[in-house]
Amino acid sequence: MTLTDGTGRNATVTASGPALNYPVPTGHGSTNFLLHQVRGPLGAFGGVDLRAVRSVTLHFTGRGAVGLTDLTFGR
Repeated sequence: MTLTDGTGRNATVTASGPALNYPVPTGHGSTNFLLHQVRGPLGAFGGVDLRAVRSVTLHFTGRGAVGLTDLTFGR
């Protein structure tokens, strides 16, 4: 995920972890699409003015599906 502020400065944080493992096997020969939380700590976006974020870019590699329901920022 890349945040860009009003002056064009940006910072990128790479997500990892079990929440990115898709699809989730059910044990019955099928798969379920389950919602999981992926966190990017705001402190990791060094050099970006978090009071003036102008864009959020999500980067993906490979093939698959993306289900996005919420994008929340907090301190």
